[in-house]
Amino acid sequence: MGFDAKDWLRGNPKIKAANSSEYVDGDVLLERLEEMQRIMKDPLYFAEKYFYIVTLDAGKQLIKVYPKQAEMLKAMCTKQRVITLASRQCRKIDIIFNVLLMVCIVK
Repeated sequence: MGFDAKDWLRGNPKIKAANSSEYVDGDVLLERLEEMQRIMKDPLYFAEKYFYIVTLDAGKQLIKVYPKQAEMLKAMCTKQRVITLASRQCRKIDIIFNVLLMVCIVK
């Protein structure tokens, strides 16, 4: 599989471009479908395995979901409306982006 710049966003091999295609065999397809089903059932799994943040100190790293964030994530995925009373520094936006990203990808 060679590098074709048109398949990548601005030539970055870490980001697929829109309308690019990828051919996979049946086993890989089944693995991906199983992964999507697991993500749909467990939003916390998606957050801990696929959601990255970038910090000045540590660079790119997987998000660490704290217990209250996990509770908020579960509520956002199961309830129609959620009201949260929390301080500014508790990384609510990470959880909100995680939910939005998961909805865009999976549903």
